[in-house]
Amino acid sequence: MNISTLGNKKIVLLGFGREGVETLRVLRKYFPDKHFAIADQNENLSCSDKNVSLLKGENYQDSLGDFDVIIKTPGISMSPELKPLAEKITSATQIFFDSIDSSNTVVGVTGSKGKSTVVSMLFEVLKEDGRQTELIGNIGVPALKYVECKNTTFVCELSSYQLEGTHIHPHIAIITSLFPDHLTYHGGFDNYFNAKKNITRGQSEEDLLIVNKQYEKLTELETKAKKIIYGEQDNVWYDEKWFYEGGNKIFPVGAVKIPGDHNKDNVLAVISATHLLGVENNVIERSISQFYGLPHRLEYVDNVKGVHFYDDAISTTPESTIAGIEVFKEKLGSIILGGEDRGYEFSGLVRKLKEYSVSTIVLLPDTGKKIGELINTEKEYSPKVLSTDNMEEAVQYCTANTPKGKMSLLSTASPSYSLYKNFEEKGDLFKKCVHNLTHQEQNL
Repeated sequence: MNISTLGNKKIVLLGFGREGVETLRVLRKYFPDKHFAIADQNENLSCSDKNVSLLKGENYQDSLGDFDVIIKTPGISMSPELKPLAEKITSATQIFFDSIDSSNTVVGVTGSKGKSTVVSMLFEVLKEDGRQTELIGNIGVPALKYVECKNTTFVCELSSYQLEGTHIHPHIAIITSLFPDHLTYHGGFDNYFNAKKNITRGQSEEDLLIVNKQYEKLTELETKAKKIIYGEQDNVWYDEKWFYEGGNKIFPVGAVKIPGDHNKDNVLAVISATHLLGVENNVIERSISQFYGLPHRLEYVDNVKGVHFYDDAISTTPESTIAGIEVFKEKLGSIILGGEDRGYEFSGLVRKLKEYSVSTIVLLPDTGKKIGELINTEKEYSPKVLSTDNMEEAVQYCTANTPKGKMSLLSTASPSYSLYKNFEEKGDLFKKCVHNLTHQEQNL
């Protein structure tokens, strides 16, 4: 739906968070005198725009059928009540893709984990190469802000929420990984996977889809685009010392400063995309070697009494926490686990804790109870375990019970919402508690 076609439509913005605010700002620029409506559950919602009517509170969705176009925010799922209105529903992301100038190039990135790291590295590589580039979408600013740009390469992170119900067409699409996530929102794994697949549904034979060799559902995904599978030795891959393209060395693995094999896989995705965009290897290497990761992603925090603390609050599924554990292996002495119960399976996580003899475990509600029960069923594995809902107590327990020289990791394998607003709030509190102990130690 091109933004230029909306002038004679009766429009409601469904949800008025950060993206909704930006959508209204852009629409107002195009249509200075047009009346819009906003529908939002927030009873206290206000808007300074005098040509906007508010539908708010418990019954905020009751009048949606009266509108020609419903621009839905990603945080509101396609509930049974909304599905009859599906033909009227679009999103700011869809409008952006339908409206931007053909001189632009979009690299769209999604995946259960790894997408934020990939888009951040991509953005830095393209800047290093001197490109006009913008970081947009789930990690950056709302895409619609840049709808009038020309001759720009957009690096766009796309969550499953943003992809639901879309028919977008990035020139290069990347899917980094696939495992169960956001199942409550989507109503099961099949719906979640269907949302992820939307990143390539609108692509043509002239477009490209880049996927990770490790995920069979991705390598077998049907698409009109040319598919590139990274990790295969006829494409880009790595061994202990080098990144390769086919049989040719690209640059040393040691250029990657962020830990973990999963981050080497992320670099493969970046190499694949930037090669397609014509970036030289020396530019990619120079940029990658200067990238030290993102906050809350295996972020080093501090050393307290010989214990090295790491913040991996972004890891809110068992699979992503296992990837973090694999970075440290036997060096991991303690871990903080648990959060909102989304029905995840934790038996593989517990087996991994046993494999590396992680000796100290802190369990947060709600899934901490499930994880604790599984630990109790493991033979020949008896770690020290604390159940708590207090981060300060958790950090103190890890400090007191982690062997000196080993690592302590916040990586909860569950969403944060049982105790915290989001993973950032959880990670920031963790870091604050660690730094407080550091200051206490220094003042003794």
